[in-house]
Amino acid sequence: MLSDMNLVWSPVGVQLLDRISHEGGIRLLMAPFIQRSALSILLEHLSSSDDIKIITRWKAEDLATGVSDPYVYEECATHNIPLYIHPTIHLKLFTMGSGNCFCGSANITMSGLGLPSDGNLEAGVWSSVGVGDWLKVYEIIESSRLVDEAVFKVAAEYSEKFLKTGQQLPPLCFPRHIPHEYTLASLPATSSPETVAAFGVGECNAENENDINCLMHDLVQFGVKDHSDKKDILVQIGEQFLAHPFVKKAIEHIKESGSLRFGEMADWIHAHCDDVPIPYRWEVKSATHVLFNWLEYYVPAISWSVPGKYSQVIKYE
Repeated sequence: MLSDMNLVWSPVGVQLLDRISHEGGIRLLMAPFIQRSALSILLEHLSSSDDIKIITRWKAEDLATGVSDPYVYEECATHNIPLYIHPTIHLKLFTMGSGNCFCGSANITMSGLGLPSDGNLEAGVWSSVGVGDWLKVYEIIESSRLVDEAVFKVAAEYSEKFLKTGQQLPPLCFPRHIPHEYTLASLPATSSPETVAAFGVGECNAENENDINCLMHDLVQFGVKDHSDKKDILVQIGEQFLAHPFVKKAIEHIKESGSLRFGEMADWIHAHCDDVPIPYRWEVKSATHVLFNWLEYYVPAISWSVPGKYSQVIKYE
């Protein structure tokens, strides 16, 4: 539509909220400066905060001038939203469940969103997102750091000590980052690796608002570099999938057990996840369904069946 090509002008926040529900809700919010008060209002107007990720920037000068608010972490924790920090982002980007995005100049502040009458003059535009764009978006996610209590505590103390003091700022030193290996995000999200490979070469399209996010997650998570050949993509995915510590540990557990009911496998995954925050059980169940399919595809000794009316059983033989 021609109207979609027009710029969105201030108040950006009001117009965003008018359209977000028609775009499948927010999936990813990226902005260097986020204030808790503005984020709280934004989240209050969303029908759901499920599946949202937020990426912001906490540099020393950001915290000392007050443009970045470390207490955004507490707001995210209230809604069970993972918060990430990235040292160099300057873009302001909302990606939606529909696969479209909103990109503009406004940070997630009261003035940026135009919530007070004297807010900033901002502009932005709605756009579709191509495969190359999604790859870049997920590369940003992969290179971001998940905020936990330790990181939040350092940022909050730094902000309280140096906020608008005008002092020469010492380095902002977060705790040493030890990447978590046993996370749901490290497991596949698409029901079949063949679907991921077909998408990678342009042979299939996302059928619903969640598919594009799952497909792009898997292309990036499993290091797909060459999109020219479906068989090559399947090989690349398989190598990365089987080499991941969480997957290797899961295979060992299935082998030692001989067979596991679906509930037993889901409980094992939930117990071994080191995600922060701990994932919901429905998220673990969804990940378990997908993992069953991928293990059966890539590990000849593993198969699963439904011997009873409801429960799946996975076997190593």
